[in-house]
Amino acid sequence: MICRAPSTLAITVFLASVISFAQATSKPETKGNSVLSKRVGDLVLTIKECVRTGNIAEKAVPDFPIRCVGNVENNGDVKIRVEFTSGRVIDDAGNEYKLWGSGPWGGVVANFSFGTGCCAQELIPLLPVKFGFWIDRVNREATALNPVLTLVSSGSPSQSEIVFRDIPIRRR
Repeated sequence: MICRAPSTLAITVFLASVISFAQATSKPETKGNSVLSKRVGDLVLTIKECVRTGNIAEKAVPDFPIRCVGNVENNGDVKIRVEFTSGRVIDDAGNEYKLWGSGPWGGVVANFSFGTGCCAQELIPLLPVKFGFWIDRVNREATALNPVLTLVSSGSPSQSEIVFRDIPIRRR
């Protein structure tokens, strides 16, 4: 019996089938039942985490600030301008919180940041840029958030509303 080494063609075909299978069975990044990444045209938006800040052991404080961070990546071939125009967050108890908000006495109760500024950036292809928001008083009982972000862009689509569902609130 003569043993021969497999041909280069056979190895290439085998590797291609393994890679194709892996790509076909891959799913969007999930945590529990929530999808943390959303694709809109050439843009991929990802929320990495939402964290409750402050002293969570303090029982007298009914609400806590929450900070969420993520990134936006342009998967197209050319630079595009993206601007977030509005946003809100709905917690799992049905409470709604506006982003870009101020309180009754002028104090900021919510804030949004994108790259080096507030709301607009030019995105270079395949180079992710951070975005984030914090909300001053989210109900203590909330365990998950549903951010709703509206944006306009110079790419496709020219405007869109992105809804993330059931982003868990991590406790420090």
